Amino acid sequence: MKEYKISLQGKEFDVIVKELQVNQAVVEVNGTEYTVGIENKRPAEVEPLKVRPVQKAATPASVPKPAGPAAGGEDAVVSPLPGVIMKVAVAEGDTVKTGQTMVILEAMKMENEVRAHKDGKITEVLVKNGDSVTEGASLVKIGG
Repeated sequence: MKEYKISLQGKEFDVIVKELQVNQAVVEVNGTEYTVGIENKRPAEVEPLKVRPVQKAATPASVPKPAGPAAGGEDAVVSPLPGVIMKVAVAEGDTVKTGQTMVILEAMKMENEVRAHKDGKITEVLVKNGDSVTEGASLVKIGG
């Protein structure tokens, strides 16, 4: 529910949008409820905004920070944002180098590579393809 104060022809109105659908809305104007139709017109001269992702080279700033040392000198590599695991590129026992892609995470329709923050051996893989993860969730553990 959203509340607005609008001005129309010099008069002020308190408007509460109670329900919003594609082609109609239920609104309350100064205490009286109305169901109103919505006509979605788009001016012909307005062009849609074109957005394309910018590809950046991997930098130390883009490498996720470990959650901290776990038991046995392991570091957990964490998800930098919420998303769905598209591909796990490592397995338990694999040796990885700093910057190596370990997991591909889809977030907001973009694929994000989660890379190793240090050289080491994969001691545990905590996710699989199709898993939904939250920001900060542990994905894999790297031992020293």
